[in-house]
Amino acid sequence: MPSDNISEILHIFQDDLFVYPNMDEMQAIERTEEFPKNVVLALQSDQLESNQALVVKMLGACKLQANEYKIIYLEKEQDAFAYCHIPSIETIWFFGIQPSTDAFQLHQALYKPFRFHQKKMLLCDSISAIANNDALKSALWLQGLKPLYKV
Repeated sequence: MPSDNISEILHIFQDDLFVYPNMDEMQAIERTEEFPKNVVLALQSDQLESNQALVVKMLGACKLQANEYKIIYLEKEQDAFAYCHIPSIETIWFFGIQPSTDAFQLHQALYKPFRFHQKKMLLCDSISAIANNDALKSALWLQGLKPLYKV
């Protein structure tokens, strides 16, 4: 009878299959900040004045005004996933970040815009890597930003 052997297979289901992001943390982010339609996420290790200037220049080339975007530097890569759930955000650029959790891995090509969770997203190398490499700058502009913003 199947119920006799149930204890043999129960241990399989003791691990969490999916852990939903911390809703309290996401709601706190939403309550404390206003978000424009465009958000740029990078790690704090990329927070240099020269990198900031490069990102602002790219945003300007996409015809975005200062009130249309926000640049956010994160401590941990895992914090990026919370921004995917904020309704006012329409487009997210990820610099040196993979928006993933333990249970969810997003495997997309760099510099290729895509849609996920009703948002436009663009995965890129770190800002520092792009700043020092003309080929990466070109890929970001030609494959990523031009098609994303139709400029």
